[in-house]
Amino acid sequence: MSDLTSLFTPVSVQDDPPRLAVSLDGLEKRGKTHWAIMTSPEPVAVISNDTGTENIVRMAMKKGRKIYGNGIMDVGFESPDPMVIAASNVDKAEHETWIKSWKKYKDGINRIIDDKTIRTVVKDTETGIYELAQLAVFGKLRSNARKDLWAELNAEYTKVFWDLYKGRPDINILLIHKNKKQYAANSKGEEVWNKKYERAGHKDVGFQVDLSLKFEWDSVMKDFYTEIDTNQPLRYMENRDKLIGQKWFAGDENDPSHFAILAMTVFPETELDPEYWGWK
Repeated sequence: MSDLTSLFTPVSVQDDPPRLAVSLDGLEKRGKTHWAIMTSPEPVAVISNDTGTENIVRMAMKKGRKIYGNGIMDVGFESPDPMVIAASNVDKAEHETWIKSWKKYKDGINRIIDDKTIRTVVKDTETGIYELAQLAVFGKLRSNARKDLWAELNAEYTKVFWDLYKGRPDINILLIHKNKKQYAANSKGEEVWNKKYERAGHKDVGFQVDLSLKFEWDSVMKDFYTEIDTNQPLRYMENRDKLIGQKWFAGDENDPSHFAILAMTVFPETELDPEYWGWK
């Protein structure tokens, strides 16, 4: 009789160090990048394809924040011609630059895994990184119908996330996403905007991260706030009742919107050591 246990991977009963992988969702100018870079545990490694990230990094360094490499890992890319639909019309030289940028991103993640000094990695935006992955595989963003290539794309994209998540069980991962209009069928069966927004990017990110955080503006309080998304999966169940729908206002002096406040709510056992989360 064969040994069935050989098919199983042992799981340690020891807990990993407290950390959070979070999807940051919201419309533009809601404070996502500022919150991620200015309040998360240091040193912070910043991966960017957004032109506004550099200004936040510069501000952070002026305030004495420890930004890994004193800058950003730039994986920006030129947007493709939206009129290119046929694969035969993809510019080969342009496609090659996207392939190189995607490889640079993957190499950067591997270096972050190896460098144990980094406490947090911020990706601004993860929406753009998923678009870069599509461009590297297809050479375009429209009319990509080949299911075999979609399977290859999603498998590789997901692997990069899990390599980081599992390879560095102590690192905080902050994925900043753009939002897009959400469409639904009306009474006539037509797809129309339902006045709501949804995450732009890989559809299964909510299942990968520990939790999703919404960034919004409260017109009554006249303040920005963060809220744990009630419509997304939540990895931490022991403290679930205190987490779902929890909201923090940026201007609240006693309980502000800050990474450390979120982390200590998820991990109440760390409240006696707020410095672990960079809370000063």
